Amino acid sequence: MKNSLSFIFFLSIVLLGQAQTKTKHTLRKRYITIDDYQKRYNKPLTKKDSLNMIEKDGFKLVLIEDSNDVVKNGKSVPYEYKDSTFLAQYTKIGFTHRNNTYSDSTTSKYWKQPIKLFFDKNIPNKTKKSFVKFAKNIISQVDSLSVLTVNKIEDSNYIIYYSNGYNYESNLNNSKNSDYYIYWKNKGSKIYKGAIKINKDKLFNETLRLNKMKSHFILSLGYFSYNKTLDCENFFSGCYQNEVYLSDFDLEILKYHYSYGICKGTYISTFNEQHKRAKKTLKQYNSKMFFFHSDEKTK
Repeated sequence: MKNSLSFIFFLSIVLLGQAQTKTKHTLRKRYITIDDYQKRYNKPLTKKDSLNMIEKDGFKLVLIEDSNDVVKNGKSVPYEYKDSTFLAQYTKIGFTHRNNTYSDSTTSKYWKQPIKLFFDKNIPNKTKKSFVKFAKNIISQVDSLSVLTVNKIEDSNYIIYYSNGYNYESNLNNSKNSDYYIYWKNKGSKIYKGAIKINKDKLFNETLRLNKMKSHFILSLGYFSYNKTLDCENFFSGCYQNEVYLSDFDLEILKYHYSYGICKGTYISTFNEQHKRAKKTLKQYNSKMFFFHSDEKTK
């Protein structure tokens, strides 16, 4: 069994009435597209569903009468507006691409479970403490992301080690440079294991090793790519920095990536289409919009 993350597009329509007593009444209805209805409930539309359908923004929408049935299996959150400049910058970072060409099967990757760090004994205690402080400071500012250290390798899901010791990750055995490797569920988005290998011979002091460790850790939080169009003051620009740190923009990227919005674990095509639909609906109807994240078990 594996967890899957699905997205349901919600349109919330608010009707306001005002009596002579100046009391306001709000009627709130929730709708989803036909495709999303069939994916969620795995059944055809009933006659009642057909009679209660509406059309908005070119999409036929089905009324959800029991919103509690939907909400109890996941989380419904309002659409988080971002301008086109931010979205273009985020896309280059959050989705893997080659020369700005994206595969339709590309999804954004993220950690759902806490990151449990195990450090090889060859890593000096001072370096370890500095790295943990750095990691916890970042993660404390990002929702739904956590990190802790463990003393036993069997309790970990993330290993950090030097090249002159034991090779914990076989996929990094042939890497001549410092590198990282992460695993995610097949055809999924949830990262469940990671490792960083630091080439001690090519990085001749602990400061350089620590900085490389930090860089790979940040990238491994989402299988991120560098965006060369950004100013060098930002980590995600990929510019060489003597000291690794995150700018306000870098943190905004991480916070957005881990928010319960459109981007979390979605396909690049879905990400673009949902933003397009959401912005058009906001502009034309000024309606509240919600995206629903379900966390279901699938075979």
